[in-house]
Amino acid sequence: MRSAELKLKKLKSSPVGLQKCPTGIHGLDEITLGGLPRGRCTLVFGSPGCGKTLLGVEFLVRGATLFEEPGVCLSFEETAEELATNVASLGFDLNDLIKRKKLYVDHIYLDRSLIQETGEYDLEALFVRLGHAVDSIGAKRVLLDSVEALFAGLKDEAALRSELRRLFRWLKDRNLTAVVTGERGQVTLSRHGIEEYISDCIILLDTQVTETVLTRRLRVVKYRGSTHGMNEYPFEIASDGISVLPVTAIFTRQEIERKQLLLQRKRLMMDAQIAALQLDLETDVQESKQLAQEKLKIVKWERDRGEMASSRSADKAPLEPSNGALARSSRQS
Repeated sequence: MRSAELKLKKLKSSPVGLQKCPTGIHGLDEITLGGLPRGRCTLVFGSPGCGKTLLGVEFLVRGATLFEEPGVCLSFEETAEELATNVASLGFDLNDLIKRKKLYVDHIYLDRSLIQETGEYDLEALFVRLGHAVDSIGAKRVLLDSVEALFAGLKDEAALRSELRRLFRWLKDRNLTAVVTGERGQVTLSRHGIEEYISDCIILLDTQVTETVLTRRLRVVKYRGSTHGMNEYPFEIASDGISVLPVTAIFTRQEIERKQLLLQRKRLMMDAQIAALQLDLETDVQESKQLAQEKLKIVKWERDRGEMASSRSADKAPLEPSNGALARSSRQS
C-alpha cells in the first residue's frame, strides 16, 4: 500500500508525462498508477448491472469530497432523484453535494422516436447545456451516462464517429476529466465498435459466476500514454463504495465465500452421511433387541418344555413300598 502511495505522489509531483486525476476509488488508483488521464475521456464498458454507473458516480463524489474537484453528471436514463436513491446505500449523499454546489446532476430525456437523422444533427444543444452546468459550479469532472442513450438516434457510422470526436474534443478543450459509460458489444468491445478507437482510456467491467458465487472483475484495456496493471482484478461493491482488490491477494472475500460455500456443502454431505449411519445404527439396535427378545422366548420355551417333560416323567414312575410296609406284610403272612 505504501509503495502505491509513493507511486501516486511521484506521478502527482512529476512535471513531465501524462497528468493523472486520482479517482479516490480504493484500488483503482494503484492499478492505473495514479488515476485516470486528466483532461481526457475514459470509457467504462460492461454488461447491465456490472457497476458502470456506480463507478462513474463514485468518481464524482470522491473528487468533490477528497480532492475539491466539483463534478457534473449528465444522465440520459435515470433522473436525479432516482440516481440519488440508488447510490444512497453506498453512503453517498448526492443531494447534500448538490446543495453545496459540489455536484450538478442533470437528467436529459431523449425520445428515440422524435430523433431524426438529418444533415444538421449535432450536439450543440448538449454542449450548451453541459457548458452551463460546468460553469455554474466550476466543475473539473464529468460523467456521461450513457453513450448509447446519447446516440440512440444516429445510425450512420460516419456521423456517429464525427459526433463522438466532437464530444471528446469539446471535453478536452475545457480540460475536463470525463467518464463515459457504455454497454459492451456482441463482437466488438463497445456496441458501436467506434468509441474504443477515439478514447484515451478504457476500463472493462464484467461479472463471472463460479459455483453459484458471483465475482465482479475489472480490467484496464487501454491507457494511452501510461503503463497500467494488465490483469483482471476482482472488485466488490460494498456499503462504502467500490473496492478493487489486488490480484496477488490469495484469499479475497469472494474466494473466502466460495471456500465457505464448499465447506458448507461438505458439512451438509457429512451430516447426511451421519444421519444415514445413525439410521442404520438405530435399525441394527432394533434388530438386536428383537433378536434378544426372540432368544429369551426360545430359552423360556425350552425351559418350560424341560419342566413339563420332567413333570410328566415323574407322574408316570411306580411308587416303591417303604421298609415298614414290607415288615408288616411279612408278619401277617
